[in-house]
Formats: sequence, structure tokens, C-alpha cells
Amino acid sequence: MAKRVLLCCCALLLACLTEPNPCRQGRCDEVDDAGSDAATSKGDDASDGVGSDSGHDASDGDARTDAGDADADVHDDADVPQCTRTQDCSTADAPRCGSDGRCAQCSADSDCERFGKVCDEGQCVQCTSVKTQRCEGEMVGGEFVHYVCDSKARTCVTGVLPGSTDLCSPCVSDAQCGLYVPSRCTPTTFAGRSMGNYCMPVAQIGETCSGQHHPWNAPSSEPSVDGISDPPTCHLERTTCPALVDKADGKRCGADSNMCGLPNVADGICVQYQSQPVTLCTLPCTADNECFSVGTCNTAQGYCYP
Repeated sequence: MAKRVLLCCCALLLACLTEPNPCRQGRCDEVDDAGSDAATSKGDDASDGVGSDSGHDASDGDARTDAGDADADVHDDADVPQCTRTQDCSTADAPRCGSDGRCAQCSADSDCERFGKVCDEGQCVQCTSVKTQRCEGEMVGGEFVHYVCDSKARTCVTGVLPGSTDLCSPCVSDAQCGLYVPSRCTPTTFAGRSMGNYCMPVAQIGETCSGQHHPWNAPSSEPSVDGISDPPTCHLERTTCPALVDKADGKRCGADSNMCGLPNVADGICVQYQSQPVTLCTLPCTADNECFSVGTCNTAQGYCYP
């Protein structure tokens, strides 16, 4: 009996070894073609899925690498200095090499020198009221004198020398005023309207506007174009500079007051003096100190005579 069992087991083992079908639980089972195909398909699908996912992961990895490289390039550019010396900075807007290796605004005149300019509040400009060395000029009394600077525009004014402009003449700089008396370039108004900048006399120590500066009888603390307000300047109270100039020049007006001073502004009067055969421009007034020192105010008619 034992020999039969042994022989049977050996036969079964031999069959399993020689047949293509697997041996399961002591017997040989056949695997159908469908099962094999399913397994193969499943394996293929799994392989495809893994391959696909792996491909996406690889692509994502490449994108992250590219982004990282781009970030590195940005940081690298930021870390690269623009300059190592001032000469490396090629524009007047940023002419100086800063301690961080970046071109920066000027801090001294030397930063702007190679551009033919001076430094003012971090900007390279042609000139300032006190820095006119870059302006052209001319010989005066054997000495070279630079032309004045337009204080607001910070540009040189060709042909205008310091101290060359008379009272009540248009101006762009304090320096150009003072032809005969100390004066500053000051904004003026009349009847609430801006009249522009003119050279106006300055009341010196011991002087008053109404006492020594007819007809500029009204003291004003209005800052000049260069920001100076002390001592005060003396302004016109009842007229404008254009009307005063017409009076000083003896302008004829043909009995039309609108020809005196500014058009459509009540700053001048056209009158005929008894001693003159023509009509001339004069100034409106209420008191003598509103007229030139050589004249008086005809208070009855409200104008300066002569």
C-alpha cells in the first residue's frame, strides 16, 4: 500500500514537471487562454500606466529644473555689479558708482563734471543760482564773468550778466538784478493776479519802502526765485511793472489808458498834462509815495504828476 502511494506521488510530480501548466495544491491545473491574456493585458496596462506616470513625473521634474535655472539667472543678474568705478556709469541721471556696485544719483559736482554739469539735489544740471561755472560768459573789466542761471529751470541764460537788470525788469535769477540799487527777482501780483517775476528793490538797514523807495512803497516778505525773503523787498501797491516802465519811458497813449501798462488791467492812466501837447502814460495813486520821488499825486484826479 505504501509503495502504491509513493509511486502515485512520484508520477504526479513527474507530470507537473513535464507539463506547461502549473501545479497547485498537489494537482496540475490548466490556465485558460483568457486568463493568460487578461494577465498579460493587465501587465501591459500596468506597464503603460507606470511608464506614463513616470513620463509626467520626469516632465514635471524638467519644468522645475528649468524654473530653478531661470530663478538662478535672475539672482545672478542682480548679483552682478553694474559698476566698479564712477567711469562705468554712462548717464547723467545715474553718474556715480555706489558702494553696492549700482549706478546712483550724483552726490558731488565731480560726479557730473564729465557731462559738463553740476550736482544739485541728486541731479546733474547745467547750473544753479550759486553754481554758474558751467555757463558761458564774457570779459568784464579784464575779468571773465559767467552768465546767470535761470534758478527755476537750472539752465544758463546766454547774454545775461550778474547785476545787469534794472528795477521792474523781468528776471529769472536774483543774481541778474541790482543794476543801480540792491534788488531781488521776486514774484509779483496785482489785483489778485500773478504778474510774473521782476527785479524789486530791497529795503536796506534803516530804510523803509514808503520812505526811500517810491513808488515801491509796499513791503513784502514774498520769497525771491532763489528762496530769499529777508530783508523784505518793496513792491508796487497800485500798479504793475509794465505800467511803471511806460511811465518812466514817457510812452504816448493817444487818450487810451488801455495802452498804458498791461491790456485790460487798470494799472495805468493816459493823461494830458497842461505843459504837454500830447497824452502820456502815468500811474494811478492816492498818495505821493505811490509816485516817483520827483512827482506828486494829483489826488483829485487820482494820478501821478508829472
